[in-house]
Amino acid sequence: MNKKYKNWFLFLLIILLAGCQSQSAQPVEQTTIVFAYPTYLTAFNQANYQKLAEEFENQNPNLHVELREITTEELMNANYDYLSLVQSNDLNVDVFLGRNFPLGSQGANVLALDPLVEAMPEFELDDFFPLGLDLLRQDGALKGIPAELDLLVMYYNKDLFDQANVPYPSVDWSRDDLLNTSLALRSGLPERIIPFGGQVDELVPFIYAAAGAVKDDSGFTLLDPATIDVTRWFADLARVHQVMPLPEAYLAYQPEGSENTITSSVVTTGEGEIPPAELQWGQAGAMAEMAAQEGDVALWAADLTNRQGTAGWDWDFQWGILPWPGDQQDVVVPTVYGYYLTAATQHPEAALRWVDFLTRQPPQLKGIPARSSVAESEQPTLAKELGDGAYSALLDSIQHAVLVDHALYTAAESYLGSALWEIMEEGQEVEKALSDAQAELDQM
Repeated sequence: MNKKYKNWFLFLLIILLAGCQSQSAQPVEQTTIVFAYPTYLTAFNQANYQKLAEEFENQNPNLHVELREITTEELMNANYDYLSLVQSNDLNVDVFLGRNFPLGSQGANVLALDPLVEAMPEFELDDFFPLGLDLLRQDGALKGIPAELDLLVMYYNKDLFDQANVPYPSVDWSRDDLLNTSLALRSGLPERIIPFGGQVDELVPFIYAAAGAVKDDSGFTLLDPATIDVTRWFADLARVHQVMPLPEAYLAYQPEGSENTITSSVVTTGEGEIPPAELQWGQAGAMAEMAAQEGDVALWAADLTNRQGTAGWDWDFQWGILPWPGDQQDVVVPTVYGYYLTAATQHPEAALRWVDFLTRQPPQLKGIPARSSVAESEQPTLAKELGDGAYSALLDSIQHAVLVDHALYTAAESYLGSALWEIMEEGQEVEKALSDAQAELDQM
């Protein structure tokens, strides 16, 4: 090539490259999404969300996620009204994380997502377990996108089972198996160890597993024959078989080696007087949880997300997980972590893209992934932690078991709780105690 033309060609090439560099250096216009989450829900902290936000922004250069961590102090100042706080104009929140709660009148401040999801086919709503979606519907409208499912499960302390030389329960166990296992534990463990740490709110899933009812189409009903039988069975765990402590025994619990008297406190919010039995059960429940965390309970019920310790505890024992014991039917007691868009958001499509990204990640909150595809892809990791049989059984319960409405626990802790207290602590006949509770319910 002629040197003159060669130099001219190089000059043009330099000009073109400079123009490209100038063009690429121009900043990309970004839409900011404000994402709020409360610290009380999980130990998952801002550094973890920041990492996810950076990955999301790399995939979506025109979007920016601004994290807004809601502290306990802020919640206290807002009288623990998380919904009102994240929906306030001061924070300008577009999307927030919450654990399923009744939206009530505040549902108007949460965006209905059906039109948005329909307009974004790549969101793949069919990939979500129907149970999670159903829990986040209000008046037929989808008000949130499930992140993870939390389930009431049974834990067992493997160290105590080994000490008592009792085989670990099978994932397809029944209510009879629970009793027989507890009796074997009672025979093989020191008296201070609790074979089964049952509590009043666990009566409801036992009732539903036996095809009984606490509420039906006509309203609350505590006199269903199966309900009466299961209530007697539950009370007899303490009264007859002595595998479950009476409430007063829970209140007297002290961890081994504790030098100081430990008392429990129950913090309540809202108006109205708390029924005595509900308050007493609450105090007993706090001590029952402490006993389990301290390794003094062989079998107990708690949420799946509570595994490996809560509130500063770190389990120093080997443990396993089981689905709820079967009976006439299998039951599941779920709650759901969800992502909600505020009605005031100016960027609903961008916010939904952030939600879509989050729901495709491995579980961050220690629950079961709400997307079936993620639940399948994370099977090796979760099955290793929870046990292969346990994880499969929990997935099966999500899809096939009878749903126990978590709201029924209110009745269990008040009216059923009053009846159970009379039965267990005052020696009242089961039918009489439930009849008295039914009479109070009928006056609601």
